[in-house]
Amino acid sequence: QDGVSVGVSSVALLFWTIIYKVALMVIEGIVLLFFRGFLHQYLGHYYWLFVLGMAVNLVSIVLYSIVVFSKNGVRNLALLGTWICHKLRIIRNKKRFMERLDHSLELYQEGAVYMRTHWEVFFVVLGITVLQRISFFAVTWFVCLALGQHGASPWEIVMLQSFVAVCIDILPLPGGVGVNEGFFVTLFKQIMSRSTAVSAMLLSRGVNFYILMIIGAVPLYNIYSVIVLTFEAQEEVENGGGKIREAIVNIAKNPIILSIFAGLIVAMLGIHFPMLVDKTINMVAQLATPLALIVLGAGFEGRKALAKIRPTLLASAIKPSFPQIR
Repeated sequence: QDGVSVGVSSVALLFWTIIYKVALMVIEGIVLLFFRGFLHQYLGHYYWLFVLGMAVNLVSIVLYSIVVFSKNGVRNLALLGTWICHKLRIIRNKKRFMERLDHSLELYQEGAVYMRTHWEVFFVVLGITVLQRISFFAVTWFVCLALGQHGASPWEIVMLQSFVAVCIDILPLPGGVGVNEGFFVTLFKQIMSRSTAVSAMLLSRGVNFYILMIIGAVPLYNIYSVIVLTFEAQEEVENGGGKIREAIVNIAKNPIILSIFAGLIVAMLGIHFPMLVDKTINMVAQLATPLALIVLGAGFEGRKALAKIRPTLLASAIKPSFPQIR
């Protein structure tokens, strides 16, 4: 949609994935070299998770590097993927798909050649990413200060938070969010009380994950969904301008978007409702999730779902390879 080809965007995604993983390896490498005692003291019998996470990181870096920097690696991988998808009948017209694939691979190779011949770009982006990761981990230190916890140094807090990243975030575990938060409490309760560790977890996750998701992802996903559904609707609209106007009207009428902005206004103005109204709203809020599940279940058609099971399973298998994409 933005005029960026699949080939070029694939190189950029793989390049960023490599740097993301290398940055975490650099941080943990410093810990292994200079703070090995701290590592063993706080991880204890979870040390095997650290070793496993580092191994997964290393293997991923090697495989992605082969794909990006090998001249024939990505082509062979693409041909293998095409063959598998064709056998699973995800790709119907193999000949036409191969023609498009060849064009994308040509653009991919151009981007890959640039990456292979401009190592200074790699090191500049790597340096920025390491600083970004340390800054991200340091959010927890500011949260600890806000909770009156002054016993640990900033670097110790950053190291503990990095252990969570390398042990849990990097592994494609089911229920990753809950495991992440539980492991956070397990590590941090060694330097503070369990109740304070839970508070620190809620605040730090709220600042660097949930607030961003609530403010950014939820409204944006709904706005994008309305735009896509409007432009891809079956009904004909006279011209592009008509579709744009219809999309704007649909966004303005979307109940989820309206409720988000209404909630923000009420929160910022500090409005307090009477107990009767407050309890009624809370009861409706508690009903929302189960009611949504009931509606989804009522509209679920097993035969149609099974018809799309192959691409669903393929996408589910690919997603854990890119943990930085949330």
